Amino acid sequence: MVSLIKETINVGVNDDQSQFDQRRIRIVNVFCLIAAFLIFLFGTLNLTIGATTQALIIYSGIILLVIPPIYLNKIGKPEIARIYFVCVGLLLADFATFRAVLNFQNRHNEVFLVGYSTIIVVLLDNPAKVIFLMLTVLSTLVMITLRQFLIDLPITNDTIMAYANTLVAFGCIYFFINIFKQEQLKSVAAIRTYSEQLERKGKEIEKQRDEISGSRKLIRASIDSIPIFISLMDMNGDYLIANSHHQKMLGMPVSDIEGKNYRKILPSYILKSQGVKIERALSGEIQEFDQLTKVPNGTKIHAFGKYIPIYDSNQKQFGIAVYVVDISEQKKVEAELKLLNETKNRLLSIISHDIREPINSLKGLMSVKEGMSVEEREKFNLKLNAHLDKVSFSVDNLLNWAKTQMEGFSSNPSAVGVKEVIEDCIHLFEENAKEKEVEIINEVKTNSTVWIDQQNLKLVLRNLLSNAIKFSPLQGEIRITENESESEMIISIIDFGSGMTREQIDELNMGAKSITSKVGTAGEIGTGLGLSLSIEILKLNNARLKLSNNPKGGNIAEVILMKNQNGKNT
Repeated sequence: MVSLIKETINVGVNDDQSQFDQRRIRIVNVFCLIAAFLIFLFGTLNLTIGATTQALIIYSGIILLVIPPIYLNKIGKPEIARIYFVCVGLLLADFATFRAVLNFQNRHNEVFLVGYSTIIVVLLDNPAKVIFLMLTVLSTLVMITLRQFLIDLPITNDTIMAYANTLVAFGCIYFFINIFKQEQLKSVAAIRTYSEQLERKGKEIEKQRDEISGSRKLIRASIDSIPIFISLMDMNGDYLIANSHHQKMLGMPVSDIEGKNYRKILPSYILKSQGVKIERALSGEIQEFDQLTKVPNGTKIHAFGKYIPIYDSNQKQFGIAVYVVDISEQKKVEAELKLLNETKNRLLSIISHDIREPINSLKGLMSVKEGMSVEEREKFNLKLNAHLDKVSFSVDNLLNWAKTQMEGFSSNPSAVGVKEVIEDCIHLFEENAKEKEVEIINEVKTNSTVWIDQQNLKLVLRNLLSNAIKFSPLQGEIRITENESESEMIISIIDFGSGMTREQIDELNMGAKSITSKVGTAGEIGTGLGLSLSIEILKLNNARLKLSNNPKGGNIAEVILMKNQNGKNT
């Protein structure tokens, strides 16, 4: 029953109508329901007291008065529904009232017409409102007059007062309800105006939101395209915006970063070094950092960045801008340039000192050549060749070392007979060994083959043999031994001289590019490049060099070579 009443009240109401129009439609529907209830009530009362005809007339009002306005509202004609309801209601009221007067029923039904005028004022607008109200007033005055004539009463002062009271009642109803209605209409108009303003504001806000969204997308696309880490923080340290590079670095979506405090986003080990700088930047200080750091995704980068305070138009700080650049490649290039510069300086030092002196010695030898006998010339030529070999060997080492530093070193391994290479190297240094009366004992008897670049192996063995002779004492001894396994061959060059210190050996094993050259036992000068060059060359050939101190004095240099192409060396 309740749901049926609610449905009836809302018949004809839709979203396209204003709130005022919706209310007037509901009022008509409510009046129809009230009228139906009153018609049923008064009809039943008349039926109870025996006024059957009167009851039937009243009951007919349901069909004439109630149903048509509801139907007109339903089909979208609310104005006609209001006029119909007022017109038919007035006719029925007049009919019932005049009938009661003519039948000498002293019911004073005109009072009902006074009340009915409120419906007229509420539902209708000018001029229909004035017309129907005047008809109602006229009907009431006629009814009062008719009652006087029917009972043969003259028009007295009381009758005139009745007229006046009736007119005052209608006037009060008209003016008070009309004033209230006008105020309601003003309120509705104000609400409508306010609603329209809100709607306009809403559209403006939506437009601004779209513009902001578009600007934000443009800003996002712009900062995402910049190959550095960019973010903004407010004065609480919360991320306002962060570009997409943070997603890769921090291992989380940008949506999870923005709006969060940096203390919850940055790992503890980054906070340890950056937390203080961020807080200082929030206090208005520009902060800068340049450090190697590990990012949450596990990679290491060399980061250079700044925390820069940002201010509004009133010079009040409202946050900080953060810029971080991965300069790992730049640092790598810087290190390479530094190494190349050191290489250049080392080359210049060697050329100016270690190469110049042997060449000057050669020039000195050449100056005493004149006036020699044939026998002296032959000895001189042997010495000259030995000096030339030493200079050539030093220059060769120097050039090979420079090549490994600047453009790498090439290796073309093949099967090489070790015994023949060792004998060639011993022959090269025979004159040097004779000058110091150093005996070179070659204990390599088998011509086993190893997998290596032949020229590379010669360069390594020449360097090791040259060092052994250089640091051997007069009348000293050098031993060359071999030790073979199924996959490896170890060639050991053992001397009993002054040798290298433990610190120098460790320095070379740690990857030093060169060491400070010591003067040999007979005053020989070297470049300090031979051993580091040998280590680099052997690595290219899947081989290695093991240096150690000889317990009997001097050094042991073990060249560990692979015997076949598929061998592995660690």
